[in-house]
Amino acid sequence: MTALFGRRAAALGLLGLAGCVQTAAVDRSGPLDPVDPETLMGRTPAAVLSDLGEPELQRREPPVEVWQYRSDACVFDVYFDEAGDRADPVVVYWEARSRDSGPADPPRCLGDVIAAGRAAGRAG
Repeated sequence: MTALFGRRAAALGLLGLAGCVQTAAVDRSGPLDPVDPETLMGRTPAAVLSDLGEPELQRREPPVEVWQYRSDACVFDVYFDEAGDRADPVVVYWEARSRDSGPADPPRCLGDVIAAGRAAGRAG
């Protein structure tokens, strides 16, 4: 996984450009809809916490921290990197996978995770 993350992070340039940071919050007011996971890119842990609530699992492997969210159908991982001259770590990568052997649709998975968090009282 480290090699995969390294390639992805390098390809993303670790979001070194300030203009790449998204600031729009994820909408949790309406019915379940797919949510573009790219809206998480560049967000700080505080912003992701506000959008998705508390993760079910947190793992630190400096300089990376992984937060894991789950719904009945899928698992969604958010990768933060604290490297560089940023004051806070930011999301540099995400991954969605099915809880069974089939593939996961990332926007649907993130929408499911947000809905599951709402139902469990995890998200705002």
